[in-house]
Amino acid sequence: MLSSEDTDSSLPETETPEATQHQNTQPTQPEPQDEPGEGGCLPEMWGRLIMIAPTHGLHELREPALVIGRRCEDQAQKIADFEIHDHMISKIHCKIVKTPNGCQLIDKSNNGTYVNNQLLGKDKYQTLHTGDE
Repeated sequence: MLSSEDTDSSLPETETPEATQHQNTQPTQPEPQDEPGEGGCLPEMWGRLIMIAPTHGLHELREPALVIGRRCEDQAQKIADFEIHDHMISKIHCKIVKTPNGCQLIDKSNNGTYVNNQLLGKDKYQTLHTGDE
């Protein structure tokens, strides 16, 4: 409870020191800022890819599609958006595509792509859910 001793007489009657204190404070840490792309603003993130092997990493999904593959030594131009340096990975191994209902993985490899330990097969697709591996 506030008493007349707790209030500053220079404040309007509707304001208390507690109410005005929050108006003048700054956050202790700045809000994280994403770096804009070429167009000046970064597309909204709609998903994340978490790499668990051979190394840990995180890739934010912002574009409508992401091609995952391997870059070869003789390859002059980059084909995959997300490269995995492993000889078992195809040049274009799979594609993750944003859909109106979520996202899908499309297998584009010669040897197959596994989702939750299930082999898809070339040009087959699987709807992805949080936690899929």
